Amino acid sequence: MNETVEHFADRLARAVARAGGPTVVGIDPNFERLPADLRRKAESTGRASDQLDAIFQFCAAVLEAVAPVAAAVKFQSAYFEVYRGEGVDAYYSLIHEARQLGLVTIGDVKRGDIGSTAEAYAAAHLSEPAGQTPADAERIRVTGDARLGGDPELSQRPGMGPEISAELDRAAPDAITVNPYLGIDGVEPFLSLAAELGKGIFALVRTSNKSAGQLQDFADAGGVKLYEHLAGLVEGWASAPGRVGSCGDSLLGAVVGATWPQQARELRAKMPHCIFLVPGYGAQGASADDCMASFRADGTGGIVNASRSILYAFDREPYKSRFGGDWEAAIRAAATDFRDDLARAIEKHCPKA
Repeated sequence: MNETVEHFADRLARAVARAGGPTVVGIDPNFERLPADLRRKAESTGRASDQLDAIFQFCAAVLEAVAPVAAAVKFQSAYFEVYRGEGVDAYYSLIHEARQLGLVTIGDVKRGDIGSTAEAYAAAHLSEPAGQTPADAERIRVTGDARLGGDPELSQRPGMGPEISAELDRAAPDAITVNPYLGIDGVEPFLSLAAELGKGIFALVRTSNKSAGQLQDFADAGGVKLYEHLAGLVEGWASAPGRVGSCGDSLLGAVVGATWPQQARELRAKMPHCIFLVPGYGAQGASADDCMASFRADGTGGIVNASRSILYAFDREPYKSRFGGDWEAAIRAAATDFRDDLARAIEKHCPKA
């Protein structure tokens, strides 16, 4: 572990304390579900760039709305990669925005490969863009594009179009998700760089999707299921020298779905040094009570992700009636309710909290 940087797990623990709960808001922006006022221009022009502008505006507003009550935000990179290079720029710019708001950032990229390819993936997703430090900014030429830190009005002024130079602030996430099913060869390059940079990794162990059991429940001759075997490996990697922070948690955590509470309880015992990133709350059907299976008796050891139930709260009750067209207020209220729901569950299920 690089002693000059703060350990990821320690930084995450502070963020949870600041937010008042282990809340993670998933940033999974679907253009078709954005508020109508943001979609209007892109629907009239049919341009992908206008769709991305709307997505960027929406995500930036979401970050502002949830920052007081969220410990972290998890960006699903696929929703940005679909817009190619400009989408990737938007992804890294929004991560910078989140960092400025004091949020821990997780890139949901689910990468996994071996050798030099894994090293390249690790560098691409954990190292700061262009080798910059988190506080640095890159100087680029823009054409008045608001996503790139420019002023849309500037491109209309004589001599101020493509020659205008503006700052583009981008940052890599504090942690990413990885697929460990290639074994340690596919994980070690990510672990090594994360340790050097003070960042974190979440390995897929027991995912929340309905068909997870088709592979993850496959058992050996002794009855040990694949996800159980993987949990033992992940705990061994997580507890290796230099990987555990002062809070007792490792920089290597595990993705364990809230939709499988019994399995989560078993995995909690198998992986004592791992922070669990818990998807499945809300739109996927898991309750705050279900999520508690991933937590320790003292209420630590887990962070819970909610995506659609927060992002699109303005389009469902009770928030639709309460806030009408004020979609930012609806999102803010839903995030607060999410945090408070988890707090009640922790108080109920974790007597040592």
